This record gives sequence, C-alpha cells and structure tokens, in this order.
Amino acid sequence: MAGHISFENARVLVFGGTGAQGRSIVQALARTKRYRVSVLTRNKNSAQAAALASSFPDVQFVEGSYTTEEGLRNAFANQDVVYFSIDSFNVGEPFEYFWTFRAYEIAVQSKLKWFIFAGAGDRYGNLGMQEKYRNSHNIVSSRLTGWLMNQPLDRLPWTILTGGVYAEMLGILLRPTENEDGFVFQNPMDDDSVMPLLPLEMYGYRLQWALAHPEESIGKMLSAGPFFVTFPEIATALQQVTGKKAQFKSRKKRR
Repeated sequence: MAGHISFENARVLVFGGTGAQGRSIVQALARTKRYRVSVLTRNKNSAQAAALASSFPDVQFVEGSYTTEEGLRNAFANQDVVYFSIDSFNVGEPFEYFWTFRAYEIAVQSKLKWFIFAGAGDRYGNLGMQEKYRNSHNIVSSRLTGWLMNQPLDRLPWTILTGGVYAEMLGILLRPTENEDGFVFQNPMDDDSVMPLLPLEMYGYRLQWALAHPEESIGKMLSAGPFFVTFPEIATALQQVTGKKAQFKSRKKRR
C-alpha cells in the first residue's frame, strides 16, 4: 500500500476476547500498552470477563451480541480495527455466513479502518471435497476467506489470519491415556497425517506484528505459524520428555 500507515494507539475491538483464541490476542495487545483494546461479550460480568479485567484493567468491555445488528453497530462504534472471529460451534454453519457478511457491511458503514478476519485455507476443496474430510468449522472459514479476499481494499482494508489446531488441546480433547505401559494417543488420524499444531499465544504475537506492520499485512493472508507434525512425532516427543513409553494408535474407521 502506498504511503506510511500507522495504527499506533489504535482502538482495537476483539471478538471472542473471553475465549481461548481471542484471549491470547487481548493479552498480547494489552501488554504492549500501545493499543486501546475492547472486547465484545454477551455478559461483561461473566467469570471469563472478570478474569480478563482483573489481569488487564485497561481493557474495555462492550456488552452485546454479534448475532444482532444492534450489537454489531454498538460494537463497531468509535473503533479503528476489528479482529473478527465467530464461535462456529454455537452459531451454526448457515448463520456464520450471514453474520460475517452482515458484520462486514456494518463495519464499512461504521467507517472502520481495518477488518482482520480469523480465516482458513481451503483444505476440503484441495482434497477433492471428499465427504470424509468435511469439517463445517473449517469449510465456512475457508469460503468466507475466499469471499473476503475479493473485497476491495479501498472500501475496507482487510487481513486474514490463519492458524491451526491449538497445542493446548493435547491436554484436553487430544490428550493421551496413561496405563502401566505408558501413554497412548488415539484418534482417527493416520500415522502419516500431518497436523498444523499451534500454541494459542501465537495468535496474539502475529496480530501484534500485523498491527505494527500494516503495509506488509493489509490485503494479505498471514499464518500464525503452526508446527506441522504427525502424532507419532508427538508421541516420540512426549516419550523423550517424560522417559515413559508413548505411542500413537489410529482409531480410523474402516469401511
């Protein structure tokens, strides 16, 4: 982009700021003290919002919902930048399309200066749209990514931030079971299936970098920087760290 652009002291609104991904962004930006950070939340008295406010008292909270026009207009009022991320699992596939389209329109009307979208690559399309690879969450994000990349930058500058599977999930949904022989990872992946694994804090670091380098970020798809690993590699790493045997067993369904 022509000319020098600065977002120093910008007003940044974070969607999902009390959730896992959004919280990492709020933390990274608030620690710099270079931005005025706001979080959209349905309930600013929730335990998650209270914990965030306790750690970062300068963060402001906007109470409202991104599934209403009134909530979006109130949220975007007097903001410069939005980090837009919708909880697919709560909203559902059809409504995620609609409210992203509507949010973009209202962001234009609200004269925001930068629309930063939590997007994804088209893995499903690249794999021939085989039904066994269909994942509603990623499909919606990838299709909205393609749509946003075709919107004019002179109307509303945009950036797309992509990530991966949260590394923290290895201690929750993807955690191994432990028995007398050691640890066993079990899931439907193959031994050679490659997974983009990403510590949550990387979202915050990458967005912080983008805000400091708008000329290099606007109109681009930025990766938060995942590590590409297989589960046998993860098992080997766990074995090296713990000294206990660790292995991966695929639970892939056979037809």
